Amino acid sequence: MVTSYSAVKRRSGRFAPAAEASDDPRLPGASEEPDALPAEAALPPDELPRGRRSGSFLHECLEQIALEPLRDRPPFPIWRARPEVAALFDRLRRRHDRDPAHLEHAERLVHTALTAQVRLGDVLMPGLCTASRTVREMEFLYPIPETAHVEGNGWRIERGVVKGFVDLLFEHDGRAYVCDWKGDWLPSWDAATLAAHSARNYEIQARLYTLAALRLLGIADQAAHEQRFGGVLYGFLRGLRTDDPAAGVHFRRPSWGDVQAWQHEMLGGDFWGLA
Repeated sequence: MVTSYSAVKRRSGRFAPAAEASDDPRLPGASEEPDALPAEAALPPDELPRGRRSGSFLHECLEQIALEPLRDRPPFPIWRARPEVAALFDRLRRRHDRDPAHLEHAERLVHTALTAQVRLGDVLMPGLCTASRTVREMEFLYPIPETAHVEGNGWRIERGVVKGFVDLLFEHDGRAYVCDWKGDWLPSWDAATLAAHSARNYEIQARLYTLAALRLLGIADQAAHEQRFGGVLYGFLRGLRTDDPAAGVHFRRPSWGDVQAWQHEMLGGDFWGLA
């Protein structure tokens, strides 16, 4: 079989399809986010509405925006005035049927996501735009874990394969990190709320995407894992702040023991919803 994060989540009963799910195969992350939570008060009229269409719009902006002009972290007004930036956002706004009145807010969310300092555990990164290497919307396909794989005896495909897309794979100080953008709206952006929300909605994704990165990079033992893998970052776009590198960020660095335990769990059918 061919499976994915959303398919596994759906079979486990933890995924609710939404009417606004994106049908763009390059934007799987946008269609997998949970429905927007009800707000206590209406959003300001110039703020991008909540929901999956807006999530798809932001995902594609983050995929296509040029990173080089952001490396020096230019002030937002100067950056958004660049003709190519304005043209890109306007084109994607029309594609995703978003209101022109919300363009500035969308541009600000993208600018903050890529230029704000971000806390990655003990590492303080000056901005994701400064990563030494990046791959956006990285497609992956790898065999469902089998006993032979865990024991290091080859990669024969038996039950099937896992496929998907990583929003952003980047390298910083010699370590590779998985980043997934989230357009979710939450009533609070504190660390405890983000951790609980991520565990409830994105734990399966974190495991599958971590394995994808490790297999791509050829990381097959604890020493290589410690040296070359940085961790998994969830960037909640509406919660990121320029004055707080931990705001809107949920980061975890699974240990090699965690990875091994995940693979052993995947040997059975329960994880895949097939038991």
